[in-house]
Amino acid sequence: MLALAIRGPAENARRLVGAGTRVIGIQADNPILVEFGLEIDTKMIVIPARILQPPTLLYGGNKKIVPRDASWNLAGVCGLGKEAPFPADGYRTNLGEGDDDVTDKALLKVLRQAKSDGVKFLFVILKSHSKAIHSRLKYFGDIIVWIPHTTLISDNFVKQCRRNDLGANYFANIMQKVNVKIGGINHVLSPEGDPLEFLTNICTMLVGIDVSHPAATSVANAPSVVGVVASLDRTYTRSLGTTRLQEGRVEMVAEIGALIDEGLESFKTTNQRYPSNIIIYRDGVSESQFETVLNEEVPAIEEVCSEKYPGDKQNPPKIVVIICGKRHHTRLCPTQEQDADKAHNCNPKPGTLADRGVTSGKYYDFYIQPHAALTGTAIPCHCTVIRDDIKIGPDVLQKITHNLSYLYSRATKAVSLCTPAYYADIMCERGNK
Repeated sequence: MLALAIRGPAENARRLVGAGTRVIGIQADNPILVEFGLEIDTKMIVIPARILQPPTLLYGGNKKIVPRDASWNLAGVCGLGKEAPFPADGYRTNLGEGDDDVTDKALLKVLRQAKSDGVKFLFVILKSHSKAIHSRLKYFGDIIVWIPHTTLISDNFVKQCRRNDLGANYFANIMQKVNVKIGGINHVLSPEGDPLEFLTNICTMLVGIDVSHPAATSVANAPSVVGVVASLDRTYTRSLGTTRLQEGRVEMVAEIGALIDEGLESFKTTNQRYPSNIIIYRDGVSESQFETVLNEEVPAIEEVCSEKYPGDKQNPPKIVVIICGKRHHTRLCPTQEQDADKAHNCNPKPGTLADRGVTSGKYYDFYIQPHAALTGTAIPCHCTVIRDDIKIGPDVLQKITHNLSYLYSRATKAVSLCTPAYYADIMCERGNK
């Protein structure tokens, strides 16, 4: 199974047009096809595509980085700040097996003591990785005690400290997470040039929405988890994340109005006004549910906006809804050597965009692969625009979607799913814990 999952696009294409056609019975001598006078071309469809250039990133306000192959590093860009005081001995405790009373009491005691001592950030070093302990730590730290923290595994920590470079990459990755958790900003998109001027010059709120459903092995009546993320500033690096539980296996968000209301109020608190535009990246919706999103979720959002926006001072926002997802069977394979990402299984190069040949006839949609697949065959993100009050235009909207994939704050790589939707997915994952 692993060997199958990591096959590159060239090998997959060869098998599809070779043995694959025989397996599903569409070879030329198939009697049923002959009877109906049908002939199926076994060659793959060749479509036009283009490659979008990566955006320029800014660190520290003025240090520019242009990613290469959808990746970059922090060498010479930033460093650690001044040494901060901390308890010399830290805090020590003995934990149970995971999800038990011993673990709960021990974690709560340490977190509350650190909070009482005025600790602003807590590094939790565990002897070994435990999903149960990690889940309880996140629950108590983020919801009950409310103290920012991050988790390290002691063996990894010691191993990195003994490296010749003192684990520079390891600690750089950790500090990216720490910086965000204490309210900092790692990097932003350069405001220079199209299409970012559209985002920076107009008061726009980006929203990511996703719904996670219970597994088939879950208990009866297990709920689904809704995750919604709303941007709060014009750099789109600070966001409000919220979760809700709702009836299991229901994709439409029941409380979407209340969730958007929270985002609008937080946006106003930050900017002293409501947004003029709302761009929604909605994940997890099948094509059969597009109309339901337009008929149920969007009207609920409009109703909230009609109550918030005083017509004599600010018009209601223009709304754009983009369905994005990777649960599809479309794969892109480069036809020319110069268009292949040779460092990553000869997948299409990061930024590859296809909006003709394999797209819908009803909606405006496109496939975009902003990331570099480390193994296997890259899965492009399928984006379908089901509503566009702003009339942004295809080129600008595609570039916005592509560039936002470089804003994921916990990595120095572009992600495969547009960052607002990616964050919403993380909120669902955290809600499930």
